[in-house]
Amino acid sequence: MKEKIHSLIAYVMAVTSGFFGSIDLNKLSILIAIAATIITTVINWYYKRKTYELKADEAERTDE
Repeated sequence: MKEKIHSLIAYVMAVTSGFFGSIDLNKLSILIAIAATIITTVINWYYKRKTYELKADEAERTDE
C-alpha cells in the first residue's frame, strides 16, 4: 500500500514540477491573480452568509 502512495506522490510531483517549469513569469502572475480573486470571493461570500445568518437569528429572537 505504501508503494502505491509513494508512486502516486512521485507522479503528482512530476506533473506539478513539469507544469510550473513550463510557465513563465507572466503566466504565473495571471494564475496568482486568478487564485487571489477566487479566494477573496469565497471569503466575502462566507462572511456575508454569516452576517445574514446572525441577522436572521436576531430577528427570530426579537419576534419571540
